[in-house]
Amino acid sequence: MLRRTAILLHTASLARALTTSTPLFAANAAKKIRPSRDDVDRISWGKPSKKKGVGSRGTPHRLNEAERAEYDRAKARGYVEVAGSAWRKERRDAPLLNTWRNWCDAVALPSISVQKGTDVDLVVVDLSPLRRPDVLEVAAAVRALPTPCASVDVGESEEIVEDEARPIHQLPRYEVAWQAPDRAAAKALAKELAGAFGHAPKKASGGKSAPRVKAGKGRRHGGYGI
Repeated sequence: MLRRTAILLHTASLARALTTSTPLFAANAAKKIRPSRDDVDRISWGKPSKKKGVGSRGTPHRLNEAERAEYDRAKARGYVEVAGSAWRKERRDAPLLNTWRNWCDAVALPSISVQKGTDVDLVVVDLSPLRRPDVLEVAAAVRALPTPCASVDVGESEEIVEDEARPIHQLPRYEVAWQAPDRAAAKALAKELAGAFGHAPKKASGGKSAPRVKAGKGRRHGGYGI
């Protein structure tokens, strides 16, 4: 009961930190900076975005079948689950985490991930999609949340980029992380963090509805490839 009360108090403190500070851009300006959810989905299929600059050939975003299923689940629950760092050898990067970060930028939420390892699981929160100049204060409020998970030093960037109008793949990450004692604790913390930042849980569609866009061409034919 005491821990539950502490969680509520610290969550309220985090909510105040997110609402009382002055954002870097006005609401209408922020909408122009962020990508649309439709464009994020389009480049995840290998199609060009309607707005230039959302994607980059140097940062892979196109998902394979397994990654797409997890991406859809992540949008419903507010955090993504990946095996390790989600690195895909043939792409030399992690398309799922790149796409998830893009989506979080579109909806103005931090990129929360549960990185499942063979020995330990990590819960990583990238605050850069919030696009806030007071990211240090927000990070402090996040770290103050009571949790059975141990805080991990991930060498988060202390740099506050002045040109925040750039697309998210050009901005440095600002990450805080925890090591979970077990997978259940990792998922519970990720869910708690998603709720603290205002994510409203939604039922997953189950992938029954057909995508609005077809898969794009492979890299060999001028597309983003898988």
